[in-house]
Amino acid sequence: MQRLERWLRKLKIPIRLSVGYVLLLLVTLVVGDIIFYYQVKQVVKQGIEQELEKTTSAILHQVKTAANVAIRSHLRGVAEANLEQISSLYRQVQAGKISRAQAEEKVHQQMQAQSIGERGYLYIIDSLGNIVHHRRDALKGVDLSYYPFIQQQIAKKQGYMEYVWKNPDERTPQEKALYMTYFKPWDWIISVSTYRDEFRTLLNIDDFRHSVLDMRFGKTGYPFIINTAGDIIIHPFLEGNFFEIKDDNGFPFFREIINQRNGMLTYSWKNPGESDFRKKLVLFNYLSELDWIVISSTYEEEIYAPLDRLTKLNIISLALILLLVLPLSIILSASIINPLKQLMSRLELAAKGDFSIRMPLDSSKDEIHQLAEYFNRFMQELEEFSISLHGEINQHRSTQRELKKLNIELEQRVLERTQELNASIETLKKAQAQLVEAEKMASLGTVVAGVAHEINTPIGTAITAISFLREQTESFVQVTANNQLSRSGLTGYTETALELTQAIHSSLQRAASLIQSFKGIAVDESRENLRVFNLRELLVDYFATVQSELDSHQITLNLTCDPDLELRSYPNTFSHIISNLVVNSLHHGFENRPSGIISIEVDASASALTLKYRDNGSGMNDKQLKNIFEPFYTTKRGSGGTGLGMHLVYNLVTHILGAR
Repeated sequence: MQRLERWLRKLKIPIRLSVGYVLLLLVTLVVGDIIFYYQVKQVVKQGIEQELEKTTSAILHQVKTAANVAIRSHLRGVAEANLEQISSLYRQVQAGKISRAQAEEKVHQQMQAQSIGERGYLYIIDSLGNIVHHRRDALKGVDLSYYPFIQQQIAKKQGYMEYVWKNPDERTPQEKALYMTYFKPWDWIISVSTYRDEFRTLLNIDDFRHSVLDMRFGKTGYPFIINTAGDIIIHPFLEGNFFEIKDDNGFPFFREIINQRNGMLTYSWKNPGESDFRKKLVLFNYLSELDWIVISSTYEEEIYAPLDRLTKLNIISLALILLLVLPLSIILSASIINPLKQLMSRLELAAKGDFSIRMPLDSSKDEIHQLAEYFNRFMQELEEFSISLHGEINQHRSTQRELKKLNIELEQRVLERTQELNASIETLKKAQAQLVEAEKMASLGTVVAGVAHEINTPIGTAITAISFLREQTESFVQVTANNQLSRSGLTGYTETALELTQAIHSSLQRAASLIQSFKGIAVDESRENLRVFNLRELLVDYFATVQSELDSHQITLNLTCDPDLELRSYPNTFSHIISNLVVNSLHHGFENRPSGIISIEVDASASALTLKYRDNGSGMNDKQLKNIFEPFYTTKRGSGGTGLGMHLVYNLVTHILGAR
């Protein structure tokens, strides 16, 4: 080591700098290896987890399949056995040995004596859905044909099916399964039913025990099955209850698996005959139908064994790299650092103002030589630039004085123009306010003219009818007073009076309807409270109320809306908007058309809802489109149109919903 230090001093190389390069390289390699190690470790762990998950899923599928096959076979066997007994009784009835009533009583007794699991039972219905036999005598003869699963039984008559059923004394529906056979002579559908949560009582574990135990992970990993009470269902070498078992750290891992039901965890485990605990990784899933937890397990030391070998190989590689890099680093430092030190000393002199300094050039043409040439060229240009700069500085000082004077003049002109601009803006604001007031007055005049025109027509009709009725009444009174009233005169007067009162009533109703529509223009957000509702259900309910009118116009409705879309808004406002749009389609778009299509498409995101309403009617020209939201604008003036529908839609959308 002392000899190496003397050699380094002879080469004028700083020992700390050489060692620093080596340490930097060493740190870089170590950090890279650590990152690589953890990345590979994560990939290996993910691969094992995926393998465990695949195996667990395969076992779950296998157990479910075995359970379904077992229950189906069991139910079928019971159903076919009862079919054979009923066939035997039928043959006795045909032979005259017993009556049909006696045969049915024996069938009833046999069915009452049988049970499927704890709550399953047998029953018989006919092709009309009436109960023939049931464990509850009160249900005999009851019509159950309105139940969907009974309708399915009537259609199939034989085979396996699953359905959901809720008894009158139960709070929630439960999943059931049944197998049915058909006895044609008496039109009986013999059904054997049970609850799915009792499948485990009918399941034979030996049907799939060996296939589960044959699965392996690595050398010692294996799957096993427990129930939520901690009992071992299937395990390569364990039996009994392990609910309270703990690892060497006191962790009750079985209890944690049962509490989580689905997930993954790590614990310490020692197999029988082993002396040490080893870390074990398990992935588990819950099978609710059987109340079982399927677990796939493997040891961590087997997972990371290839990674440990890779780590040892990296350590050996680092040692070999250090043996090669240290001498090379020393030699490289000798060829670079000394010329750089000379360059630094000359830069220090140049920094003090001596621009005449230059680097000596040797005969080599390497990078250091090129750097020395660049330095000399730079110093020469810097020296020339320094001389030129001093001359320009004097010139710039004169220019700065002139610029200062110009800046003062410019600031004065800017101040004057700013004052003029402020006066113009104030004038513009006043003109704008006057235009807004004029626009308001013009809009008010349009509304007042529309109101007067729309209400004058029905009111004028009512006044005319009342005047004519008064004339007829005065004439009728005069005739009555002179005892000149005839039957035909009385009949004519009453008919005229009825017609006139009907016309008055219709006109006043029209006026009241118009006034109600005018009131609807002033949208008041307080009329309805915010609440949560299903938009598709609201649209379906509305179109159900107008289905007859749509059918009369042969209108087809296309509705595209997420059935689970719920809004917190004003449902009556939505109904009012859709109602006005549909009325416009019927009265304007589909006028003189034999049929049509109305399409509603709803798109929803986390921040916005878009409702697109379309019909394939006659459409609008540019003038109609421009004025569509103006109050009292209508193309049906004199034909029942008020021109308020789309104006009301605009107010509802913009004021109540805050939309556009």
